[in-house]
Amino acid sequence: MLDRNISVRAFAAAALILLIGAVLLGWAATLVARDKTTHRAAQVAFLITQFPEDVHDSFEELRLMLSASAREELVSVPADVDPVARGYRPLSEGIFIDAQPDYARGWRYLGGAFRVNGTAQNAVVILSPDLEMVALWPIGEQALRNVVGNPDAITPDYRKLLHGLAVLPDGSFAFAMDNGTSLQRFDTCGGLVWIKPGSFHHSVHYSEGRLWALRDFDYAPVGAGWENSHWGQTGAVAVDAETGEERLALSFDQIRAANPNISLIDLPRMQEDEPWLNPEHVEGLYMQDPFHLNDVEPLPADMAAAFPQFAAGDLMISARTLNTVLVVDPETAQIKWYATGQTNRQHDPDWRSDGTISVFDNRMGRRTSQIVALQPAEVMGREVLLDGAEHDFYSFIRGKHSFRPDGTLAVISAQQGRVFEIAPDGRRVFELYSTDPDDPARNFAITSMAFVPEGDLTMEEFSCNDI
Repeated sequence: MLDRNISVRAFAAAALILLIGAVLLGWAATLVARDKTTHRAAQVAFLITQFPEDVHDSFEELRLMLSASAREELVSVPADVDPVARGYRPLSEGIFIDAQPDYARGWRYLGGAFRVNGTAQNAVVILSPDLEMVALWPIGEQALRNVVGNPDAITPDYRKLLHGLAVLPDGSFAFAMDNGTSLQRFDTCGGLVWIKPGSFHHSVHYSEGRLWALRDFDYAPVGAGWENSHWGQTGAVAVDAETGEERLALSFDQIRAANPNISLIDLPRMQEDEPWLNPEHVEGLYMQDPFHLNDVEPLPADMAAAFPQFAAGDLMISARTLNTVLVVDPETAQIKWYATGQTNRQHDPDWRSDGTISVFDNRMGRRTSQIVALQPAEVMGREVLLDGAEHDFYSFIRGKHSFRPDGTLAVISAQQGRVFEIAPDGRRVFELYSTDPDDPARNFAITSMAFVPEGDLTMEEFSCNDI
């Protein structure tokens, strides 16, 4: 009996020691996560608590490397229609198209994921005004190996999605990739013009000899503070379209410092008013991915008169996490206007010549997306331009849109693998799907489309391509 009691006590003591150790480990790791200490032992404790997550990430990476179907998960989306059953015309492996006789003639550059040589790949597809494919280029970051010191740090292609595409006046194009590490420009033959290292993503916009893009840095863990994260460096970048050289950068550090009385950037701060959690009353911690920028566009000079409260070159930025579209002076970092809460996880705000701002309103979780117009001159000025319920349109993430001079609205519904165009009279006059030939229930995400008027390019620019 005595031996049994000793064993029970020993077990209880060991359990108590383990419990105390776990509490101390968790406490030390929490201090590191909340930027309360830099003590070496606490840093080690934090790394130990991260170990299960690191193991999970490693096995997930291995699964993606070994499984062809798993590698397509990042670009695969559900299919809700069958374009073959609808009689759509096949253009290439998995790409189907339908157009009315009065569709808008022009050159269409499509960016996203497509089936190329039997596998899903990031690619740019170009359609002629006659809706024939004149180019298809797989897109990657192989050229980075020649310009960075550590090629192993380049993200594998199957971890990326082309997201952000801009066409230059000569028909060449620039693009960025979510999870990628570069901004690139290709010529009309698919050849590399230049490549700029950096974590560019979501949006690339050409304006007056410059390419505007968004650039992030490493994500900080949940519960990190501002000073010890990279969030402040996140922002917009302008590069010379000819050389790729950086001309201007506007960071959230600058915006935050220039607008001390506007607490918009502080919306993602976590609880800080409980003394037992924050006894030093320091600035609150931030949630992960506190801004999620997804678009930047300068106000064109030829539209500036329609926006008297702004100036040509002012930057319009979309921050998805904040449900906010804002306009910032790129020279002073002053916020001139913002609309918060009029959209839900929005993408791609565009300037319009009538003085409104059109926005791809994803409406995450609401089963239909919308294209809406915001009126900067009015408080809560908002109008629905396209109701997704009328066109089976819903993309809870990603997505872009554009209005053409004739009033045609082009919508890129990324999570449907679909592009469609609506004429001013409300008719659908063009539609295209990127389908998975191996799985009728899946499509591939199309993230971008740029339209070039028919007379601006000729077939000669693409004569080097062999489709």
